[in-house]
Amino acid sequence: MDKLFEKFMTTSEGDPDLIWNKEQFVYMLLTDDDFYQKWGENCCEELTYIERYNIWIGKNYETGIEYNPEIVPDFENDYYEPTPKRKLK
Repeated sequence: MDKLFEKFMTTSEGDPDLIWNKEQFVYMLLTDDDFYQKWGENCCEELTYIERYNIWIGKNYETGIEYNPEIVPDFENDYYEPTPKRKLK
């Protein structure tokens, strides 16, 4: 991850207000498809639907709720806390 971040910082022409530390770089890798395609270099693996669901529920509802097929998450709705699409390998 350090090498990817260093490469990004030295070669990107990105918006410095968007990313200026490693934590923000990792966040973008996990949540933004275009950014991952450009800078990820196979550093992550896709989360399963259940993994994403559990993260979404944990961030947006009371704790203790387990998988319930009747609750269908709206991963793309800006109202809710963003849910990553990937996890670091």
